[in-house]
Amino acid sequence: MMTYVWASVIVSALLLEGVTLALVAVWVIPGASVALIMSLCSIPMPWQIVAFAAITVVTMILGFKIRRKKTKTNVDSVIGKTVLITEEVNNIEGRGAGKVGGLVWTVRAKDPGETLVPGDLAVVLSVEGVKLICRKKNS
Repeated sequence: MMTYVWASVIVSALLLEGVTLALVAVWVIPGASVALIMSLCSIPMPWQIVAFAAITVVTMILGFKIRRKKTKTNVDSVIGKTVLITEEVNNIEGRGAGKVGGLVWTVRAKDPGETLVPGDLAVVLSVEGVKLICRKKNS
């Protein structure tokens, strides 16, 4: 009987994972697979449940540690790059734009009183949402 339960858990997790693509159910598949094999070998149900729970917890811990590793995104890659200012940057008026890597970004100056004019070069210090925080590049 438990063989059907473990097979159902595996199929349900695979279907849920296929629908969401968010790694929400993939963590139970290894535990359920081991429990299914234990069931086929007539190992008592309490041991199947213990194996399922233990393997699922270990899989989740390892999986989340792997997913948590910081990977550099395209946004992170612009930090330290030079921006060509294409529209006057004025934090007080909330305007400004610049081009880096062929893309136009909203730009703000690190120092709120600093104004950057078209043609200036600036260095990206950080990214806040969709805005590049810059300071004028020393020539």
